[in-house]
Amino acid sequence: MFLRQVGFFLCVLLVFNSCTPSLKEDDNLLGCYKSSHVKKWELRALKRSINPQAIAMGPALNLMAENKFIYDSCGTTYEGDWIREGDSIFLKYTSYHVRAHPCDDTDQEHAEKTPDAFFKFKITESYLVAAFDGISVDKRMWMPMKKFEN
Repeated sequence: MFLRQVGFFLCVLLVFNSCTPSLKEDDNLLGCYKSSHVKKWELRALKRSINPQAIAMGPALNLMAENKFIYDSCGTTYEGDWIREGDSIFLKYTSYHVRAHPCDDTDQEHAEKTPDAFFKFKITESYLVAAFDGISVDKRMWMPMKKFEN
C-alpha cells in the first residue's frame, strides 16, 4: 500500500514538474492543465452541443515540447505524443502505467477500454475540453481542463 502511494506521488510530481518552455508554433498550448468546473457563463454553447450528464474530475495533462505529453487520470498515467489538427488536440499514448482500477481487468484490458474520445480535446480560449461516454458509468461525460501557471 505504501509503495502505491509513493508511486502515485512520484507520477503527480512528474506531471507538475515537467512543464518546459519551447519555441514551437503551438507554444501557447504547452503547459500543465487540470480538470476543473466551468463557470456558468463559460462554454455554454459547447456544453449544449455536448449535452453532458456528468463531469470527469481529477485528470491532469502536461503538453510538453517536441509534442510529448504525460496524462495522469484516475488510476492510470499515459505518456506519448500529441498533435494539433485545427481546433483539436489528439493524444496518442505509447506507454501507460496502471496504479489502481476498481475492476478485475488486467492492465491491458483496462487501457483498451478507455475510449478514443478520452484522448481528443477541443481547444477553446481558456480550456481544453474532452467529451466521451463514461467508462464505468452509463453517462455522457465532459472534461474541461484549464491551464495553470507554475
